[in-house]
Amino acid sequence: MKSEKSQPYFLQTSQWSQFWQESAEKNHQVYFISHKSKDIELSAFVYKYPWHFGKSFLYVPKGPILKIINDLEKPQILCEYKNFLSKITDFAAQNKCIFIKLDFEYIFTNLLDIKDTSNILELHKKATKFEVLLSTKSLQYLSTMIIGCTNLQKNDDLAEFLESNKSFWNQTNENIRRYTRKSLKQSWKINISKTTENFEDFWHVYQYTSKRQAFATHTKSYFETMFTKDFVRIIILKDEQGVPHCCWFGIILNETLYYLYGGNDDYSFSHQGQYLAHLVALQIAAKEEVKSYDLGGYDSQKGFGKFKEGYRGDIVNFLGPIDILLGSNTYRLINFIVDNGKKLKNLGQKDSNIFSGN
Repeated sequence: MKSEKSQPYFLQTSQWSQFWQESAEKNHQVYFISHKSKDIELSAFVYKYPWHFGKSFLYVPKGPILKIINDLEKPQILCEYKNFLSKITDFAAQNKCIFIKLDFEYIFTNLLDIKDTSNILELHKKATKFEVLLSTKSLQYLSTMIIGCTNLQKNDDLAEFLESNKSFWNQTNENIRRYTRKSLKQSWKINISKTTENFEDFWHVYQYTSKRQAFATHTKSYFETMFTKDFVRIIILKDEQGVPHCCWFGIILNETLYYLYGGNDDYSFSHQGQYLAHLVALQIAAKEEVKSYDLGGYDSQKGFGKFKEGYRGDIVNFLGPIDILLGSNTYRLINFIVDNGKKLKNLGQKDSNIFSGN
């Protein structure tokens, strides 16, 4: 295998880890662990999370970052990875972590010709003395869609940007093309400035969306801290009266534009706001000369996945997650208590509904 370095996913960049450390709540920490020989270097930012009953665990997202200095065969890479993994387990033990959760950077797994999570599970069972299980919970998305942007032509006028990139849009499906064009006729006011007003508009629409779709969000202070960073980009769509209806919140790191957070209301859906937001995002990608646009998570079974499929980008899968158990008895006991606590809570809610006549 020839000399190469995998480009880190945003979770494995110093910029993101620094932001995360600044914004994280008490008992959240981030560390950098590396292993280097004359032929190879492996590294990862490792995130420490609080767990139940005062315990903690480590999370290694989208790792490791791999730099091959000299030609190596697969067995040699695996041997060095085992040494790297030992450093992580030693660190976890020193910090009294109950387990380590890992999901894997796709360039690393492709390089080792690892095709699915069962293969990565078996690899780790052989690589460590600790028990290794398939994780029942993921902390980050395990699939995403990536759109190549290197051939996009720059244009400050949005309609002309659309027209000057016909070859790109011809690769998308008919719905994407039709509704993107239709969105340009809807009298939207577009704002990409990083202002306090735009942040508040983002937060308003995002909160509305989270309540409508029943998903949890980070705190407002988390987003406020992120918003101060140079790598953040924002798109706000307002109607003619200046009322915000659609928001897009993303970052640029390692020549990739990532879509991380967003929201729409009914007005936006009926006026094709989400199509316009992604058109503006692609215009930003072209202007800032990034190589790709990562749509930030993909699930073929959900509506947002069906929507993203229309852009016909490359679907990328991250193997995992797996859990390495440093305290297997404690791990099982806490999971048992938490799982049964949830069942009892749900049962209590059902009984309450019965007695209340609902």
